[in-house]
Amino acid sequence: MSTSKTHRLLVTLEANGYLARGRGKTYVLGPKVLFLGHRSARGQPLLRAAAPVLERLAELSGETALLAIRFGLERLIVDSRDARFGPQAAWPHDARLPLYSGALGICLLAYAPNGLVDEVVAAGISPFTPSTIADGDALRDAIETVRRDGVLVSKDSFQEGMYSIASPVLGGRREAVAAVAVVGERARLYPERERERELRELVRQGASDVARVLA
Repeated sequence: MSTSKTHRLLVTLEANGYLARGRGKTYVLGPKVLFLGHRSARGQPLLRAAAPVLERLAELSGETALLAIRFGLERLIVDSRDARFGPQAAWPHDARLPLYSGALGICLLAYAPNGLVDEVVAAGISPFTPSTIADGDALRDAIETVRRDGVLVSKDSFQEGMYSIASPVLGGRREAVAAVAVVGERARLYPERERERELRELVRQGASDVARVLA
């Protein structure tokens, strides 16, 4: 579009509250978009069903609790609850990461439509941390672990030194409508194997509770 037409659109959106001036010559989302987003979120069955589960996970684990959905070949964080322990893992809402990165994405991929795993592998796997899945064979092994155990523990959580434990939220067609996880500093999880077992069961039960409410 021409500069003049773009400017007129920006002015109109700003005047109606959909955009606001940011720093310099930038724009940010305006109050009307934020209002619509919050109103939509309150009416979203998945967010309503997951809210008490995320709160329970954060409280009982002391770690950050996350809810993610699949968005194409990426996972999208749509809700979270802060950790009691510090420092907290920084996970802004709308954070999008590849499905092969971390336990959340792999849980979503384990119960995705047929052919999606091959599509992810064909698109290429670029590790974010030394613990990121390195190739298609390792990814398929992790997927089999999810399908067998209903939960996955990963030392890859996009940030080095962090861990994630996730479980898929399954819908009626046995496809993952979402996944829940706790994430935190790896030093708080290892080498305490009993804590890992407790968190695995906590997360798996949380995903099951969300699925039960949605059913």
